[in-house]
Amino acid sequence: MTFDFEYEFPSGQVVLVEAKVIEGMKGMAQTTEFAGEPDEDPEIELSTTIGGEEVDFDGLWFRKFKSTEMINVIDDMKHIAWFKYMDNKYAI
Repeated sequence: MTFDFEYEFPSGQVVLVEAKVIEGMKGMAQTTEFAGEPDEDPEIELSTTIGGEEVDFDGLWFRKFKSTEMINVIDDMKHIAWFKYMDNKYAI
């Protein structure tokens, strides 16, 4: 499933994010005749643009106001993309 959303940095800069989510497969339980298989994690591919120009945010971190926690931009975008995907998947 592919969808777009806007991501806003603390500075107010808005980035258009195109996310492609490929849901992982549920693992299979072990039986006496089958060794079983572990769960497969979902894959999330991102494409980011500002003003029509593609921008790579790999390695970019920021700190939210009044926080000591550093946030990786790509991880944060993937986290948001996953929740938007789940919201769309289970929307009535």
